[in-house]
Amino acid sequence: MTSVLLVVLLHSLGFWEASWDAGARADPAIHAHDQGESVFALSCIVDGNEDIHVVNLDAGQIRRLTTADARDTHPTWSPDGTRIAFMSDRDGDWEIYVMNADGTGQRRITNHPANDLLPRWSPSGEAIGFVSHGDGNSGIYTIGVDGDKPTRLGRSEWDVSFPTWSPDGRRIAFFAERDGTVRLYVMSSDGSDPKEVVVHCSLRGNSIDWKP
Repeated sequence: MTSVLLVVLLHSLGFWEASWDAGARADPAIHAHDQGESVFALSCIVDGNEDIHVVNLDAGQIRRLTTADARDTHPTWSPDGTRIAFMSDRDGDWEIYVMNADGTGQRRITNHPANDLLPRWSPSGEAIGFVSHGDGNSGIYTIGVDGDKPTRLGRSEWDVSFPTWSPDGRRIAFFAERDGTVRLYVMSSDGSDPKEVVVHCSLRGNSIDWKP
């Protein structure tokens, strides 16, 4: 099977501007999940507070799922559509949280004084990949959905971002900054055998998605 990566160039610092209503800003990290209806999650700022919302296009409804006096952003659906992972600074620094698709059962699964960012589900739904600055520079980690001890993947001297599993769960694509240049890499899901994917364009401020 051919492996295809979609590399998306994001505007400015990685955000697109969009308005759902006055004062709202859409988060570009939108991950649709089809359960017989057109539904997606996003974070948007209303009245100065950034929260996770779910939009049902068929019903013409938008529903707010988080209400913390904090920034809740970067929602990502579990493969079965029953849960949403997101990042929040509600406890003083950025941590990874998981909640049910209706907003109930919100709980933190990472607990580290450094920032934990950019969650992405594994295809099995049993683990979440994320970026953490716990060792002085950013690294790729995985953690069980129940909040098990996180495992660091790959090399420690690279600053990395946007880890994304392949559909079969065997590989992870990510960006790494080396010598002031952002490069695209693919490694095995256990962190071994990283290989650079040479692309002839600027990769700063980008995102990645595998073809299903």
